[in-house]
Amino acid sequence: ERDIYGKHEKLAKMLDEVQKSDSPNREILLEYMRECELGKVIKLRAKKKMDEATRLKHLRQLTRMSALLAKPFLKLKQVDVEEFILNLDRGKYKRVMDNKPLAQGTIVTYKETLKKFLTWMNEKKSTKLDVSFIDTYREEVEIPALPREAVELLVERSEYIRDKFIIQMLFDSGARIEEFLNMRWEDLTWDESLKCYMVRIRISKTKPRTVSLQLSTKEVNTYKQQVE
Repeated sequence: ERDIYGKHEKLAKMLDEVQKSDSPNREILLEYMRECELGKVIKLRAKKKMDEATRLKHLRQLTRMSALLAKPFLKLKQVDVEEFILNLDRGKYKRVMDNKPLAQGTIVTYKETLKKFLTWMNEKKSTKLDVSFIDTYREEVEIPALPREAVELLVERSEYIRDKFIIQMLFDSGARIEEFLNMRWEDLTWDESLKCYMVRIRISKTKPRTVSLQLSTKEVNTYKQQVE
């Protein structure tokens, strides 16, 4: 698998930084990360292994929350948790990089991370913190997509065959960048009934899937001939 974002190295580096830190939450953070990797933490109502990207996100956020709360997690009282959530909602905490307010989506992610962690802590460390009040509702935001006409214009105006292939393949398959970069020629098969290629997306953030390439078969053939 091609790790284009360097998640493995970033996670290893951050774990090493936590290991070497003098944080009062060092041991519990490392234990929690180990349990996440083993699949002993509830994810989507079931205990599943947590991928490196998710573990990295949790570790970053929990490290930040450790600094903001300024006390050992195991010594948190109910009022500490409630005050922290109130401060999140009131916009008290800012982004480290530019001191701007946290985006609403980031606030919800912090709440999700904290709720999951405290639920685990209640189970493993016999703490009795109420997390039921933590609202993790996420408003659905419509993300505009390029219309087919705009994509065809991009393809038409691209000078190189490779670029035409990449643009049309991404649009046609709906693949994420990392999914696309992990595709191999052997993942392509020909569907005689549809008269187009099918591609098996093996490595995915969600689930592996097979999709038809009815719009990009021409570009696939052209680029395939060029590289062969």
